[in-house]
Amino acid sequence: MVSVRFLYVRAANTSDESTLALDRCPFGTPSGAALGVLEILGELLDVLPGKVPVATHGFDFPESYRVRRPRHVFAPHRPSSVLSEPQTLTASFCQVSSTPVFPSHLTEGTMINKCVWVKVLVILLAAVSSTWGQYRVGVGRADCTGPAAEIAFMGYGKSSQKGCGIHLRQFSRAFIFDDGTKRAVFVSVDAGMMAHGVHYAVLAQLRKLYQDTYTQENVILSGTHTHNAPGGYLMYFLYDIPTLGFVRQTFDALVAGITRSIVRAHENMLEAEIFLSSGELLEANINRSPTAYLLNPEEERDKYPYNVDKEMVQLKIVESVNRTLIGAINWFAVHPTSMNYTSCFISSDNVGYAALLLEKHLNKNSLTGKGRFVGAFASTNLGDVSPNTRGPRCVTTGKECDLVSSTCDGQAKYCVAAGPGKDMFESTQIIATKLSNKAKTLLDTSDAKKLTGPVNYVQQFVDMPEERASINLPNGTALQVQGCRPAMGYSFAAGTTDGYGEFNFAQGTKSSSIYWNTVRDLLFPPTKEDIDCHHPKPILINSGRISTPWEWQPSIVSVQLIRLGEVILIAVPGEFTTMSGRRLRKAVTEAAVESGGPAGTKAIVTGLSNVYTSYITTFEEYQVSTELDVCDYYFGRLRNRPIGKWNGGGVSENSDGKFPSAAAASAVIQRYEGASTIYGPHTLALYLKRYKDLTKAMFQGEHPDSGPTPPDLSNKVHNFVPGVLFDTAGLMHRFGDCLQHPPSKVKRGTTVSAKFVAGHPRNDIMQEGSFLRVEKLIGGDEWSVAATDADWDTKFIWKRTSTLIGGSEVTIKWEIPLDTPPGTYRIRHFGHYKQFLGGIHPYSGDTPSFQVED
Repeated sequence: MVSVRFLYVRAANTSDESTLALDRCPFGTPSGAALGVLEILGELLDVLPGKVPVATHGFDFPESYRVRRPRHVFAPHRPSSVLSEPQTLTASFCQVSSTPVFPSHLTEGTMINKCVWVKVLVILLAAVSSTWGQYRVGVGRADCTGPAAEIAFMGYGKSSQKGCGIHLRQFSRAFIFDDGTKRAVFVSVDAGMMAHGVHYAVLAQLRKLYQDTYTQENVILSGTHTHNAPGGYLMYFLYDIPTLGFVRQTFDALVAGITRSIVRAHENMLEAEIFLSSGELLEANINRSPTAYLLNPEEERDKYPYNVDKEMVQLKIVESVNRTLIGAINWFAVHPTSMNYTSCFISSDNVGYAALLLEKHLNKNSLTGKGRFVGAFASTNLGDVSPNTRGPRCVTTGKECDLVSSTCDGQAKYCVAAGPGKDMFESTQIIATKLSNKAKTLLDTSDAKKLTGPVNYVQQFVDMPEERASINLPNGTALQVQGCRPAMGYSFAAGTTDGYGEFNFAQGTKSSSIYWNTVRDLLFPPTKEDIDCHHPKPILINSGRISTPWEWQPSIVSVQLIRLGEVILIAVPGEFTTMSGRRLRKAVTEAAVESGGPAGTKAIVTGLSNVYTSYITTFEEYQVSTELDVCDYYFGRLRNRPIGKWNGGGVSENSDGKFPSAAAASAVIQRYEGASTIYGPHTLALYLKRYKDLTKAMFQGEHPDSGPTPPDLSNKVHNFVPGVLFDTAGLMHRFGDCLQHPPSKVKRGTTVSAKFVAGHPRNDIMQEGSFLRVEKLIGGDEWSVAATDADWDTKFIWKRTSTLIGGSEVTIKWEIPLDTPPGTYRIRHFGHYKQFLGGIHPYSGDTPSFQVED
């Protein structure tokens, strides 16, 4: 039996009619509580035998609920706990105390089933609780690291960037929010992005444990967008080309880790309060496509002081009883591309390391990735935002790159953005420290806003090529627009200043290439409809019409909102640019307020969520022309005329009576983000319409249809990466033998190395474990773990020594921190080897002990 402190009820029969009255709580519940109990009133009236009016004191209920002489009041008392699933109450809850809850003088006709009353009162407690700002919240973290060797990373799109070890492990960080009636989940995952297949598989695992508690509607999975983690899990072929197809081990690792983090959060639900704060963080990001940003309307740009968002937004979670800080989610717009494409180490990059720094600060005396406090740095509208704050330079000369094409001597590979550190490791550390320090400041701020109000959610699948929206041109003309089948443009192949692409493509490609068009048309030619729909993007990959060997890019996407009181999390299926994200936040906020939401609603874009669809630019950024304007584009294209300057009434002509198509075309300089906006120039407009509709539905209590079902690709995907056949240690060694060990005495601040005979890391990915341990001798006979492969100061490096006989070596490096306690240490390696036709077996190896001195 559940123990709950119930409301005290007084009811009676007045001289003219029976009444049931509600009033404010004696300790000063805000009038907003009315919103929380409105739904209960309808249920209450349904169960009453006869029409019993409900009276209010100070609440603005509909006129039909009012009576002339309200006299009798519910007097709520704050509950010690709130039931998260009131629908499960049964007859066992009828007797709640020795004192009757229902006075015996209730007259016939007003008495109802006592169990129904108990259920209604518990629901009321939950509703009022969320209005007070009292929620039940769970936080959980789990290792989701994938295969550490010979699997290409997802991010830079380079098949040559394959794993060779671990610098930082990947983690999944889950946050569950419950107001007593509804529950929602946000998960930030150290991965490039999320995939529908991963989302579906996680929900399938959770369904086995918790039935329908967690669904497509109330669970957001958001990738941090690290570019240095194993790929092969997105299922759509274009995104899995670098890994030569689907990699089951990466997929399973993510599903297992994400599921484990949610389970841990579920099992640690506590009464908690949520606080919202934000602050400006400078010198941590720059716009990597500033010429595209400048094509947005000047009056719009003038509203913002920077061409990237500098605001960090934080949700802080404080356990109610002991006032203990248990979690925080931070959003700041920056690409996790401090670690560049030359790295072969798994790394969660700047945002992942920021999370580890924050957690280490608050989880005293805990190993990395352990401890009660869970802190996430989640992705937002980072599409055109780089952490390489020194900007792009020509590596050959040190001079600035060409501003439009991001090339040096006509080649993108020589134009590379870097900084702020001397190398990628220092740059990662600098940006991560800035992020972590800002988060600490926000955690300590005294002006954080306590969230109140319900938890809610809404989700829908949308077929983007079939999606339509109405937009208004600057001259007031309304125009219907539609999405396109997915396609990638030429500038997509150029890559960015954070990481260039393959072949000799450049950003700002003005037109298509005869050579590449010929290659494209031999494989998958675009139709005239495709070309017109995506104009002015020259199509390089007509992905929306390719289904060999399976679908290349998604057409059906997930759009989703989660409400936490005054906060709305906008789950977007891709990388919104700075201005796209600003427009989306504005649209959702306005729709919320117009639909009766709080005036102080805060909308937060949660990027790369649930499914990945590349980029989303504004219409203007998609064009990237110094001459083209919106009306010019529409009236030129719609009349099948060349594009000219808009003069308010039609398309202007040159003095010779011809339209200036050549001049206009030469001005089109589309960049990477625009070329990667796969549903065409109106992609953002379509999303704005859909998210506004969802916002209105959520606040008005509507439940939109689920939309079309995404295709199940699980039975179509294949992988062409060979598995591990066998390992051998060689004639003179055993697995785990130490080939090189540290000196007997070392100084703090130096780096020591150890080398071991090893098996292949893909034999066992060691989730929730470690391929290495640095241990300190305690008390003469006990070894304590000082560091693992999740720590910044360690590197786990794997190397194939012989393909023919399956030989491998592992090198472990430990950069001894300056604050390391002096003493006796050793380095240990753990792994698994695979026998030829003989199964997989564990092994371990140790170095001799060595002294760390001052």
